[in-house]
Amino acid sequence: MDDLEYLILRYGDHLSQNLHYRDGSDQHTVQRGLFLYRQNRVRSLRLSDDILYATVQDVVPAQVELDLYLEHGSCTCPEKRICKHQMAAFFAVYGRFFPVSEWLETWRDRSEQEQLSLGIFSSASPKKGPVAEPKGKGSRKEILESTAREAAKSFVKSVVSEKNDMSSLFFQIYADMAIQKIDDSLSSDWEMTPVEMVFACTVFLQGVFEELEKVPDLSSETAENFLDLFDVFVGNIENAIARMPRPLPFKAEPLLNRLASISGKFLEREEPFFTVRLYLYWKIWADLLKDISRRKKEFDRLSRLFKKGGENELLAQAFLCHFFLAGRMKETLTALNAFDSGYYFLHHIFLSYSLDNGDLRTAEKILASILHILPGVIENRSPDEIRRFHSWLEGKLFSYAEESGDYDLAEKLFSGLFPHSARSLIRLFLKTEQYGKLSDLLLAAGYGVDNIEGKLLKEISRKDPESLLAIYHWSILREIEAKNRNHYRKAVSHLKKLKAIYKKLKREEEWNRYFDRLLKQFRRLSAFREECKRGKLIHEA
Repeated sequence: MDDLEYLILRYGDHLSQNLHYRDGSDQHTVQRGLFLYRQNRVRSLRLSDDILYATVQDVVPAQVELDLYLEHGSCTCPEKRICKHQMAAFFAVYGRFFPVSEWLETWRDRSEQEQLSLGIFSSASPKKGPVAEPKGKGSRKEILESTAREAAKSFVKSVVSEKNDMSSLFFQIYADMAIQKIDDSLSSDWEMTPVEMVFACTVFLQGVFEELEKVPDLSSETAENFLDLFDVFVGNIENAIARMPRPLPFKAEPLLNRLASISGKFLEREEPFFTVRLYLYWKIWADLLKDISRRKKEFDRLSRLFKKGGENELLAQAFLCHFFLAGRMKETLTALNAFDSGYYFLHHIFLSYSLDNGDLRTAEKILASILHILPGVIENRSPDEIRRFHSWLEGKLFSYAEESGDYDLAEKLFSGLFPHSARSLIRLFLKTEQYGKLSDLLLAAGYGVDNIEGKLLKEISRKDPESLLAIYHWSILREIEAKNRNHYRKAVSHLKKLKAIYKKLKREEEWNRYFDRLLKQFRRLSAFREECKRGKLIHEA
């Protein structure tokens, strides 16, 4: 063990002594740090004179310093104690030398070995060095599948045990241990490691689904924890697919054939976790199992199941995935447009797939289908769900519009989602320089001239001054009706700018009529009239 490894282990020991897992605040700190680390939010990690420097991307980026020798940390965030950013930076450097799950285990066992000694896995911490081949006879496929299934069975048994008061933090600890179990089963063959990772994670998740079918009732908190677990494993699958060599080696065929068979088991039951099952099935067939003959074989299998009858909605949507992958857009769009109840998950994955592959023509058709079902989304979804829908759609729409040059479809969709999409429409109208529509939108949202940045206001005044007339009129009335001298001064400031716009448009007579009407309308407000005189809008005879 070199000096750096020793310092990292010593710093980890310092953290485990100063953070107590029974303390809710400390639990939260470790949990959020683990989340930031898993999401690859730790950037520019560097070491100088035993001090670790890191930038952690958060809502506000944080600069972290960890003095490994003096065992002291600091962060630019307001937190005075050990914070989530320091934990994320620690996990990032610790993970380069040792499994992070090892530290989590040690931290947990330090204070309460008895309560959590459930024996779901070997209590021995993973040792640094070459990974040993899993014991037992059989092919790589059989070893991987056996390991993943056993990990899934033990994992579910532990986290749903009545003896276990399972917080989300300890759920993650068990998840990390399961991930480590799978990692240990992978071979050192660089060509096969990503394929084996996808295979093992898929088997593990299918095993989790099967075990959960035996659980009569899941608490909402436990179900939420499982969704977090699925996010992690799906992320592992996506990352592994991205790392795979192309073309895949021939020796991967046994795993791919078995993977095709296992993926079909996701469709045998709709619950629990309908959407997760569908997404996993889609991901495997869309991004990995691309062989035409293999896809046709699966399509024929699903066709036979349909002929047998049954009301399996998950099976129907998986069938539709194969229509889409085969390029049969007529059947795909007919089915998508039938989702008038506001169901849009398939639109989500089909649109993302089309944009990722640069297929703008298909993306346009999917977006048109979303426009078709949009009334159902608005009618049948809660405000929070609509906001999440808009948040997802916003990035996709702008990506499509910028690549295709077609902003009309984006405008129609954002208009249908108003007022949730007000900011998106503002961005779109600025991008397309539709300043008249921008002014109308700001008025509809209750915004005035003061809500427009000065630099932007000058740009609009230069390019399309007429579009500012209505918003100036509205802003002036709002200031006057406040009946306060400070507001009168603000109104006069707006009036002077409005007068300049009318002059630029060569419509001075219209300005004169407007200003005369305004003075008559508020003739009893002497203070307002005085401010107009001070602003030299009214000249004494």
